[in-house]
Amino acid sequence: MLALRCQKCGRDTDTDHSRGAVCNECLVRAAIGPDLAEYQRLWAKRRRYGRANARHNDEQINRVARRINAKVHGAVSGPKAIEFFNQLLHEARGLAESTSRRIVVAQVGDVLRVQHPDGVRTLA
Repeated sequence: MLALRCQKCGRDTDTDHSRGAVCNECLVRAAIGPDLAEYQRLWAKRRRYGRANARHNDEQINRVARRINAKVHGAVSGPKAIEFFNQLLHEARGLAESTSRRIVVAQVGDVLRVQHPDGVRTLA
């Protein structure tokens, strides 16, 4: 068995579980990327609705999760597939719940964070 490093994540993998020097986990992540982004978007929407005390139908989230589950189990077998599937959904929910993913738009009068020789400037 020949071991090599994955070009995307840098983890050690064997040649039996890789293609083009990319590990199987990275290949699966690339294949389900759009579905995972949709799951993340729907989870963020669910949180927004929850903060506004509005009802949100979880059927959309469940449908996307089932689609991701089918793709993961098609590429990875056994208990490792279940762990990987749960890890993917946990990461997507964490990204949807973090505030670092928000786009912050500067408003008129906001202070710039750049120091200039004549002091701090404000937006006009």
